[in-house]
Amino acid sequence: MDMPPTRLSRNKKAVLIGLGILWYGLFNYITDYIPVGDSSLRPAVVILTVFGAYFGPFSGFLIGLAGTFLSDLLSGQVWWIWILANGVIGLFSGFISCHDGFDLGRGQVAPIHYVWLAIWGIAGNLLGLVMAAVVDLISGTPGVTLMGWAIIPAVVNCFWIVSTGIPIVALIAKRQKEAVERE
Repeated sequence: MDMPPTRLSRNKKAVLIGLGILWYGLFNYITDYIPVGDSSLRPAVVILTVFGAYFGPFSGFLIGLAGTFLSDLLSGQVWWIWILANGVIGLFSGFISCHDGFDLGRGQVAPIHYVWLAIWGIAGNLLGLVMAAVVDLISGTPGVTLMGWAIIPAVVNCFWIVSTGIPIVALIAKRQKEAVERE
């Protein structure tokens, strides 16, 4: 269930989600050539954290899926299972919006929500990336290892979520709360 911020029209929400797809895709493409394990550095996961928290799991999934498809198209190699894996990461990032009392659009975020945001981010990364690596291992994709293609990148992504994604969500919550109080 997507819980859109109450103050945004459907058109503004669609535009922002479109921008999320574009930013995620371009930022993934730009950092695709920086190695981490046998994969690449993906600080763009912060975009999934922020947009998923703001717009919900379906929107997070869509941004992860379409954004990764865009970056794969730009790089000239489409990896469908990894596109789906990034959709799963976005989906899990949005689960926080289903928690009682969480409404980022109004700045209603309790300290426990930040803990849950980290938990959902970690779970989504591990599930999505391990799932994709296992499918590649089963299908015989050469050079794939669970550690290099899933575990190490998931740990690095979790670092980005905790060190950058959660503080950005906290800043958005503070700003939104102040805006609601001024109304």
